[in-house]
Amino acid sequence: MLGLAGVGAGRSIAQSATPALPERFDINHLMGPVKDQGERKTCAAFAMVASAEAAIARNTGARVVLSEDYLMHKLFGDSPRPADETTGPAEMIDIARKHGFALAEDWPYQPRLCAPDALAPGCQILPPRSGSD
Repeated sequence: MLGLAGVGAGRSIAQSATPALPERFDINHLMGPVKDQGERKTCAAFAMVASAEAAIARNTGARVVLSEDYLMHKLFGDSPRPADETTGPAEMIDIARKHGFALAEDWPYQPRLCAPDALAPGCQILPPRSGSD
């Protein structure tokens, strides 16, 4: 037997009043489009954005596509990005709470991290500006 908070010490999980979990639960209708983070280590930003997109869809019915690059920009500001942009979920949550989100169409994701003076295709010299910046 396993004791749980709110469940008597002598009761097993199966005996608790908690309803059984479904075998499957499909949330595809809440998810935004499939995205590719490219060469960058931005998985925490992708997870934060996917969570926010799903929450907005669930709560309002609106489907939005948000920007991962906006969160990364807010994390590093105008300083040069390090070669390893790895961050964690807690940092992304803090950034999202402080700065909110931008739409992907206003702040497109760059799949490659480029040198500040790079002129290669797909690289921007400066990040785009939004009204909330």
